[in-house]
Amino acid sequence: MANIVGFLFFFGTFGVTFILLQFLQVVQGASPLEAGLMTMPWTLAPPIVSPLAGLLTSRDRHPPGDCGRHGAHEYWAVLERCNPRSQC
Repeated sequence: MANIVGFLFFFGTFGVTFILLQFLQVVQGASPLEAGLMTMPWTLAPPIVSPLAGLLTSRDRHPPGDCGRHGAHEYWAVLERCNPRSQC
């Protein structure tokens, strides 16, 4: 089951990253380098967060609260809102 979930996570992440890069370049008018730099924090998050989540998860299979996940989501929402290229 973990292999299936890992595959789906990788497949979804790769697909969304590809579409996001295309959107940033074609619609927003960013250069390939700018688009890559804009998505770098998002693509570097899983290798950093995954081991930390494993360390924070207790051995009795009761994960800590969803506070970290919600905090990361809010942080990303603030970054998107503060983007000078956003049409808000």
